[in-house]
Amino acid sequence: MKTKPCKDQPPLTYIRQIWENDTAFLHINFSSVESYNLSENVSLKCCYQEIRRSTDPVEPDNKVDLTDCRYFNFKTQLSATAEFLLVQCKKEENGSSTVIYKNAHAMLRRKPEVHKRIEEKLSNRKTIRKPINVLLIGVDSISRINLLRLMPKTAQHLHDSGWMELKGYNKIDSNTLPNLMAVLTGFNLSVTENVCEPKKQGKLNSCPILWNNFRDQGYATAYAEDYQIISTFDYHKPGFATPPTDHYFRPFVVGAENFLHEKKSGDKLCLGYQYYADFIYQYALDFAKEYKDKPYFGLFWTNSFSHEDISTPSSMDEYMRDYLIKLNNSGILNETIVVFFSDHGMRFGDILKLVTGWYEERLPLIFFSLPEWFKIEYPEFAKNLKVNADRLTTPFDFHMTLNHILSLSADSNNTNDKKYAELMCPKSQSLFHEIPSNRSCNDACIPEHWCACKPYENFNKSSLIIKNAVNFAIQKMNQDLIAYKKSHNATERYSNKCAELKFKEVIRASILKLPGQNFTHYRAAFVVSPSDGEFDFTVKHDDKKDRFELAGDISRINRYNDQGKCIQDIRLIKYCYCEK
Repeated sequence: MKTKPCKDQPPLTYIRQIWENDTAFLHINFSSVESYNLSENVSLKCCYQEIRRSTDPVEPDNKVDLTDCRYFNFKTQLSATAEFLLVQCKKEENGSSTVIYKNAHAMLRRKPEVHKRIEEKLSNRKTIRKPINVLLIGVDSISRINLLRLMPKTAQHLHDSGWMELKGYNKIDSNTLPNLMAVLTGFNLSVTENVCEPKKQGKLNSCPILWNNFRDQGYATAYAEDYQIISTFDYHKPGFATPPTDHYFRPFVVGAENFLHEKKSGDKLCLGYQYYADFIYQYALDFAKEYKDKPYFGLFWTNSFSHEDISTPSSMDEYMRDYLIKLNNSGILNETIVVFFSDHGMRFGDILKLVTGWYEERLPLIFFSLPEWFKIEYPEFAKNLKVNADRLTTPFDFHMTLNHILSLSADSNNTNDKKYAELMCPKSQSLFHEIPSNRSCNDACIPEHWCACKPYENFNKSSLIIKNAVNFAIQKMNQDLIAYKKSHNATERYSNKCAELKFKEVIRASILKLPGQNFTHYRAAFVVSPSDGEFDFTVKHDDKKDRFELAGDISRINRYNDQGKCIQDIRLIKYCYCEK
């Protein structure tokens, strides 16, 4: 896909930020006025509102407060606390007023209390070891193969610039939340739900996310993610009760999308006059600039150009390459460990009907950039990371690596490193240590359904054993829907509206039979009616007892949009077809 401008006209306003004295100005861009075809007898009036996090105690992550719209001419100096702005301009002619321009601007502003906290922490350190900065640059739903296929300029730059790629990085669960939480906490999904309880208001703030550990060791912290409705911690969840990091981008996302009326689902390549992702990645650059002399840890995640369609990343190839070059030219790569990564490959669409797509879903991209001084000071770690490029690795190992970085940076007598991944997966380890070459999915705690290492072979999709396996999976799905109906019937209006699912056809099938075992694994993709839902699953068959057992989740591989909107359970929405 070719890159297109977000608007036919250039923006009427821009921000000029002076970092040295922490001042910021909102300007009218008079060189752009001509493109708006304003006649001489037309007056232009512009005003701005500040977006502020909501003070409402109920789901403040999904609401914002706005100041009154303040009019300005030519330029105006912004308050020291102004971070996120909404701007609109009206033309006034013959007594009538018409809005001709709406836009949003985001800034990262200095927080003296954060600088003070860091300085106090660093002054009390018992070690002179240099803290290591960490930037995590995440992109949703891009496999390493799709990066090569659709973003060849970005991929070429990564390889030419010495970024270290992990080719065997295998996801551990279905969607973003469990794979990202494995990185940030070391928890799998069940432990995340039990310990962090993300569906309950306020519980996420007490979740032991790694940015808390870094903050405790004297780091500035930041988290930014685009795309309001599918944000990792807010999709069917209340989000954070208080900002989880020192710099938090969520208020801008909510305020800007609502103001610009960009709520609908589908790709959100643009937000106003610029790429949505550009807001996130510029925020990362500004974060690193603000704390260039202090340690920092930040997660910057984009969904907007990759979540909805397998082809749209191609439109951002040159942008991402140029952004990575900008990271290097700014000096950030000299002082920071940067990880460019994804959570999984594309999870929906026709590619999932292919064996290729099955592998791509399980093998996301991940690249590490290590500063030259780090390679010199820790040559063994750099060597092991390079060796691990061709080993089986997981988000649990990524978590262990971040913990390892923290332990290298932390005051040796004052660290709070719990290494949760060791509890979830005892054989997980830092990527700075060599991963065994014979590591199995079982060693790496990758469930059978998500394991890309097993030598499955194509199998007759019309065979009786496959049809029986598919019917077993459909029976399980219907049982789960019935159980949900019984548990929610008294409280949920539409809980009895999910249609019974029935077998329609098998798309593909494969088999794994290892010598000396009395069981066989089958994988199949199938279609059900009345939803035309397409699903993928792995099943273990006891050959002696002729009994099936699910080996992991049943994945939805085509879009279900609003089909399951009559229920609230995230896991079951993909099964449910709401009857009218």
